[in-house]
Amino acid sequence: MGFAAFYADCVHEVLPLTEGCRLTLVYNLTRPGRGKPPQPPGYVREQARMIALLQAWRDSPDSTPAKLVHLLEHAYTPAELGFPTLKGVDAAVAGVVRAAATQAGCDVHLALLTIEESGIAEYSGSWRRHRNDDDDDDFEAGEVCDCSVTLSEWRGDDDGPRISGAIPAEDDEFVPPGALEDLSPDEVHFHGPTGNEGSSFERTYRRATLVLWPTDRRFGVLSQGGLRATLPYLDTLVGSWAASAPDLRPALAAEAHDLAGHMIARWLRGGWSPYHEEEEPSSGREPSEATRMLTLLARLGDEAAIERFLREVTAAGRYAAADNAAIAAALDHLPPARASQLAEAIVTGTAATLPAACAGLLAQLGTTWPKQRRETLTNAAARLVAALPGEPVRNPANPACPARVPTVKPGFVVDLLTGLDAIDAALAGPAAAHILAWPVPYGLDAILVPALRQLAEAGNRLDTPARATSRRSGRASAGAGGAAAGAAPDWRRQSTLACRCAHCQELASFLDDPARKSWVFKAAEALRGHVADTIRKAGSDVDTATDQRGRPYSLVCTKTQTSYQRRARQRQQDLKDLNLLAG
Repeated sequence: MGFAAFYADCVHEVLPLTEGCRLTLVYNLTRPGRGKPPQPPGYVREQARMIALLQAWRDSPDSTPAKLVHLLEHAYTPAELGFPTLKGVDAAVAGVVRAAATQAGCDVHLALLTIEESGIAEYSGSWRRHRNDDDDDDFEAGEVCDCSVTLSEWRGDDDGPRISGAIPAEDDEFVPPGALEDLSPDEVHFHGPTGNEGSSFERTYRRATLVLWPTDRRFGVLSQGGLRATLPYLDTLVGSWAASAPDLRPALAAEAHDLAGHMIARWLRGGWSPYHEEEEPSSGREPSEATRMLTLLARLGDEAAIERFLREVTAAGRYAAADNAAIAAALDHLPPARASQLAEAIVTGTAATLPAACAGLLAQLGTTWPKQRRETLTNAAARLVAALPGEPVRNPANPACPARVPTVKPGFVVDLLTGLDAIDAALAGPAAAHILAWPVPYGLDAILVPALRQLAEAGNRLDTPARATSRRSGRASAGAGGAAAGAAPDWRRQSTLACRCAHCQELASFLDDPARKSWVFKAAEALRGHVADTIRKAGSDVDTATDQRGRPYSLVCTKTQTSYQRRARQRQQDLKDLNLLAG
C-alpha cells in the first residue's frame, strides 16, 4: 500500500487512478493527556542579534528600505492567515521576529503578497497545427512589460487600527535578497494573437509574508498605499480617539495629526481625479476623498491640519463643488479671521478654473455666517466677480482652433447672485451686468430664466437690484416666447430635400400635401433605406416603420406633430415664467 500525508490546505495535485482504489482519510491532530505541550527550541542568541540589526536599521539616517518583507514557507488563505495559525518554521520565525521587533521599536504584520505580471508570449508549438487547437503548452512567456507587486489582507498582532488596502513593495525590501528569484507562479494564462496585437501572457504569484517597519515610520509606510490605505486607517484612529478615555486622547490625537501630515504631503504629489466641475453635491455619488478627509479633521478638531489642507490642497486647485459642505463645516472650527483668509485663498486660487464651485462656496458661507462674518468675505467675492467666465477662450497654441465657450449652468447664476447679495450687494450689480453682456455662455432662455425660476420657486425674493435687472431681461425673453400663439397645424411639412431622385420627389410631394398624413412606399430594401435616410437628414416630423406583409416590404411614413408639440410646451413654460417673473 502506498500512502501520502500532507496538510489539506496545501496546494497539491491528485492524479487519476489507473487501477485499484483510493481511500482518503481527513482528520485533525490533537495532543491528549496532561502536561505542557512541546515547545520549540529557544532562540535567545538569534533574537539578540535581530534586535541589534533592527535598531541599527531603525536609526539609519537614510531610512531605506522603508519596510522589510519576508516570505513564509507555507501557503495560507486569507481566512486562515493569522499569527495563531502559522505552521512549523513560519511560527518559529514569527515568534523570534515579534519578540525582537517589540524591543527594537518596530511593528510586525502578516500580509499576502500578490505579484501580477503581463507581457509578450512566444509561440513554441507546431505551425502545422490549426490555430484553434493551440493551448497553453504551445506558448512560452517572453518579455515582461508590466509588473505589479502589492501587499494586502493585513493582519496585526495588537488591537490598534487595522490596515486596509494594498501597499506596494519594492525589490530592495525583500529579505533575504533575491527571495523572489525562484518563485513559481500560481496562475499563468496565455492569449493568442488578436487583430494587430501579438500573443501575450498574464502571470500571478501569491505568497504569505511577514512585514515589519520602525514604529515611527508607520505612517510613511501606510502612505505608500495612497488614500485607499490611509483614509480608512485615519477613520478608525479618529473613532478610537472619540471613544477613548480623556487621558488617552492626547496620544491618539497626536497620531492622527501625524498621519494627516503624511497624507497631505502625499496628496500634493499624487494624481487627482475631481468630480465634474458643475456636478451637484447631491448627485448620489459617494463623498469625495477631500470631503472624507475634512470631515475627519473637523471631527478631531485639528485646526492646524484643517488649515494646511485647505491652503495647500483645496486652494491649490484640488477642489470640486461637491466638497463645499465639508469645507464650510471645517472652516467653522477655525477662528473667524483665519476662516475668512482661507475662504479668500480658495476663491483666489480657483475662481478662474472652478467658478461654479467658488460661487457655491460663497453662497453657502454667505447664507450661514452671521452678518459681521459675511462682510469679511468681500475680497473673496470681488475675486470671483473679476474672474467670471465670459469671452470664449482661444487656444494660444493654435489660434485657428475654434474658441471654447465657457460652460455655464443655471445653478451657477443662482449661487452667484445668492452669495453676492448676502456678502456685498454692490458686487451683485456688476455681476448681473456681466451676465447680460455675454448672451452666448449666459443664454437668456437656457440659463438666466431657469436660474430666476429656481430662485423664485425656492422662495427667494427677486427685487434686489441685481436680480431685478436680470428679472427684466428674463421677462422680456419669456414674453417674446409666450406671446407667440401657436398656429393650428395642418399636415404640410418642409418639402425641400437634398436628393432629387424620383423616389425622393414622390416623398417631397407627400410632405407638401396638407391633407395627407401617411404614405406607403413599396420598394426593395436599398430604396426604402435611402428614403428613410432622406427623411432623417431633413429632420422632418415623420415616423417610419416597415410593413413586412407581401414582397417587397413597404416603408410606412406617418406625419407627426412633434415640432408643434415641442413649441406648444415651450410656450406654456414661457407663459408660466412670465407670470412668475411678473410677480
